[in-house]
Amino acid sequence: MTIFFLIAIVKCPSYAFTGLITETRFISAIYIFPAILLGIWIGNRIHVEISEERFRKMISLALMAIGVILLLKQGLAINT
Repeated sequence: MTIFFLIAIVKCPSYAFTGLITETRFISAIYIFPAILLGIWIGNRIHVEISEERFRKMISLALMAIGVILLLKQGLAINT
């Protein structure tokens, strides 16, 4: 987690300098911040309680579901 914080500290000034951080994006980030904190807290709780084997199974199932969704979307895009 610390590495992501350090990367953000390095990126933010360059983003601001190039104009990528606008007032609208900054306000959106402020609104989203509580959800980010909640996600970090939930992720940390889950990380402590779930075994590595169960985590791998959950990720595999999620990736398979995403793959099926993408295949269905691709199939629908070809037929239209």
